[in-house]
Amino acid sequence: MDIKNYGIEIIAYSDNYVLSAGNNSFRIPLIARSLNYFNIYKRKITFSRRNLFIRDNYTCQYCNEVFAMSQLTYDHVIPKSRYKSNYRKCTNWTNIVTCCFKCNLKKGNRTPEEAGMLLKNKPYEPNYSEKYLRYHKELFTITNESPDEWNKFLTST
Repeated sequence: MDIKNYGIEIIAYSDNYVLSAGNNSFRIPLIARSLNYFNIYKRKITFSRRNLFIRDNYTCQYCNEVFAMSQLTYDHVIPKSRYKSNYRKCTNWTNIVTCCFKCNLKKGNRTPEEAGMLLKNKPYEPNYSEKYLRYHKELFTITNESPDEWNKFLTST
């Protein structure tokens, strides 16, 4: 497989190997170079439950309590039933908020105003940020130490 087709050039390999499911062993890259520029800050954030909960910091937007992901759901600020002509348009960044089960039941099929509930933050489409990376929490475990082979590629500051 020519990895250059994917926009990556492997400059050096480590002495370590990884074993694949087919019992093949592959050397682990030590130094890789991107052949393309990737502007990660222009990326759109995919609408998903996980990304919604991250946007709202795992906080119910009605009672302002923080919950575990398993204790959260989402709520349509303008209920789905109000979108009779185009049912799919109602599920988007600007009409969905993170909500706990208790508040979702209380609000029911009403707007926050009709239910007498105050929305803590107006829903919005988020911009790209590292917090949306799948392995964001693991980034903090990376040490400042780097292999000696990297020194000629790193600038000293």
